[in-house]
Parts: sequence; structure tokens; C-alpha cells
Amino acid sequence: MAKRVAIVGGGLAGLSAAVRLQEKGCAVTLFEKRPFLGGRASSFQNPNTGWEVDNGPHLLIAAYESTRRFLKTIGSISKIDFQPFLQTPFFDSQLGRATLRSFPFWGKLHLAVGLFRFKFLSLNDKLRIATAILKLQKMEESTDPDVRTVREWLIQNKQTPAAIKYFWETLCLSTLNTSSESASFLQFFRVLKRAFLSNQQNSRLGFVTTSFDDAFGSAAENYLKKRGARIFRYEPVLGVQIEQNHATALRLKNDFFRNFDFLILAVLPDGLKKLLSPSIASRILPKEILFSPIVSVHFYLKEPLFFEKFLAFVGGTGQWIFNMNAIRHKISWEGYLFSVSISGAEKEMSLSREELILRISSDFQKIRPDFEADAIRQVVIVKERRATALCTPGFDAARPCQRIPIENVFLVGGWTKTGLPDTIESAVLSGEWAAEAIVGDD
Repeated sequence: MAKRVAIVGGGLAGLSAAVRLQEKGCAVTLFEKRPFLGGRASSFQNPNTGWEVDNGPHLLIAAYESTRRFLKTIGSISKIDFQPFLQTPFFDSQLGRATLRSFPFWGKLHLAVGLFRFKFLSLNDKLRIATAILKLQKMEESTDPDVRTVREWLIQNKQTPAAIKYFWETLCLSTLNTSSESASFLQFFRVLKRAFLSNQQNSRLGFVTTSFDDAFGSAAENYLKKRGARIFRYEPVLGVQIEQNHATALRLKNDFFRNFDFLILAVLPDGLKKLLSPSIASRILPKEILFSPIVSVHFYLKEPLFFEKFLAFVGGTGQWIFNMNAIRHKISWEGYLFSVSISGAEKEMSLSREELILRISSDFQKIRPDFEADAIRQVVIVKERRATALCTPGFDAARPCQRIPIENVFLVGGWTKTGLPDTIESAVLSGEWAAEAIVGDD
């Protein structure tokens, strides 16, 4: 008889678990309280333009093997446009433009070689970075306590202020969603080792050429429903009934759901605390997990700001500006959609709409001096207060594993213990692991 699995939460972790379980012949029932699936990789339609807008821009990294496998399974891998090699255009208001790219055929030195053509840095800056990269490539993951920040490691390894500003800080904010001053060096090292310091293919960046909903949530839902999964949206689970350390029922708005052998909770820590009793929740989460926000500001413009797919902006309000017309190849749109991503946006969360628009417009004028406020047709702002778990030193020690102290219950999410920071890859990987444990559980 097929194993019956209930999943609470339709974000990427829950969908990943559902897809893998469905592949293995399990009977899946998924509950999602919101009207959409996909979690952090979701979309909504702007009623004024009819354009489908992503909740926030995301870059995928080719080294995300679990994510690529998930997308291939649900039929969406063709909707991701990966660069032939890493190439990132930068802009600085005083130094102008520069491009950082990797060089094929140089093996693990592909990025170090590319640095020597990056004009924002002096020869001394480049030599310091290259030395640090060589050291990182030789390092194995330390068994010492996770106590150092990225900035502390950089200073210990004699990185210059320019090297930190134009290279390390950009990498840190984009991968960990927090600054080098507070980010865990261990988490940063894991990302670098896997993606940027391995081979040239793994370092490539990928762009979703359709909406996130089309590539992730809807594609996964179609895959699952075709194979018999039951998916209930607008269906919040209010609690989990535990008897003799075994989950026996889910409390819904008007009923109880009991038709499952295993339960996967694909929720954030505050959701977990609402579903379980305080005593059980405290066993699973003995330490508080903090989260870091991301603010995304979507500008509809009369004229294009630039023609590249994206731009790393150094010293501006946002770190990344995405040209959605170029990414989605929608040159027939009436106007131009440029999305600005602000990582580690604690200060920006409290800013008013007017202040955010004013600050980013000022950055636009630095890129294009003739840019004027009347070029803005519309602005849509999305503030994600709990975008990613805060990867400070000691983060790993606070993360729970997927198998928790309830016999038939698993916990998934990018914030759980996966060995990676809280990314799309971490979320997908956690779902895979929970599914494999269930399939192998007698």
C-alpha cells in the first residue's frame, strides 16, 4: 500500500518534498493557507498593467543541483536561462561601469583570472583577493565553532577596503542576504566552495524567463495533480494533534484530516509554534531563529534604464537592478519593467513608499543622467520581512534537522539544517531529504 503523506505548506520546500514523494509512488495531500504556491518564488498580477510581477527578483546559480533537478522533473528547466559563463556588470557612481567575468579553461582559477580584468580594483586589491581565493580553495570545512564573521575573516586575510566593497560585500549580500560585518564566515565559505570556487560551469547565473509562478508553483502543481496528488489552497492548518508522540490528525477550519501516515511541516518557526504545543515546539526550536528582510521595488518606466539583463549597483539603495524586459524577452510590453532588490533591508523596511522611490530614483539618475521622475509610470513595492534566515555566526547550531522528535513528522525549509544558507537550493534540498527518509522508513 502506498505511503500517505500530508504536507503543510506549499513553498519550495513543501513542493520539493511532494514532487519527490510522488515520484516514489506515495499518496500526497498538500495544504497551503495562501491562494498561491511557491513561497518566496511566487508571482502576482499587477491589476493596472496586467503584467505578472515576481514577489522579488532571484538569481539562480548553476551549482544548485537539487533546484535544477526539481525544475527538470516538473518540466521547467527550459524556462531558466543560464549564462554561458559568469558575467556580472557593475556600476559605481564615481568609477562608472565594469564587468566581472570568469574565464573558461582555467579550471578552479576561472574567477581569479577574471578579477585581473576588473577595472574597479587596483593590482594590489586583485592580488589580495586572488591570494584569499587560493586559500579558500585549499581549505576544508572547519570543525571549529562557527564564531567568525565574513568581515573578520577578510580582515585577518588582509583584504583591502576596495576589495571588500567591490567584490566580497557584493558576494556576501547576494548569497546570505546580510552584510559581511554580521554574516557567518562558515555559511559564506560553503556557498563559495560549492558555486564560485569549484568550476566555471557551477558559477554561472540563471534567470527565470517566465514568471516565478509559471516556472515553480504552477508547474509543480500541474505535475503533482496529473499524478494524483491532492492540493488544497486557501486551507490553513490550525493545529497538529499528537498522541503518544505520533501525529494523528490535522485540525482544519471545519474538520480534521486524519488520512496520512507521515506529516511534513513546511513552515517557518512562528508557524511551527502555532501548530504544535509550546513544550513540543521548544524541544524542536531551543534557540530563536532570526530572519533578514528583502525589499523589492518594481518600476514601470517609459524608457529603458539600461539594456543588460541586470546590474550590480555598488553604493546604492539596492544592490541589484534587473531589466525584466531583457530577462523575459518581452519587448512588446508597453513600457519597461526594472526591478530593484535590496538585501539585508532592515532600514529600508521602515522607509515610506515616497522615500524608497526617491532614493532609488536618485540611483537611476547616476546610471542615466537624463533620467527624470516623470519617466516613472508606476511603482510596486514588496517588503518581505522574513525573506531568509539570518546567517550570523552560530546559525547552524540553532537550526533543527528535518527529522524531529515526533515519530512520523518531518520539518522542511531553507532555514532547517541542510549545510547551506537559507536559499532556494536549501529549501529544495530539505524537501528532498525528508521525502527520501519517508520512502526509506519502514
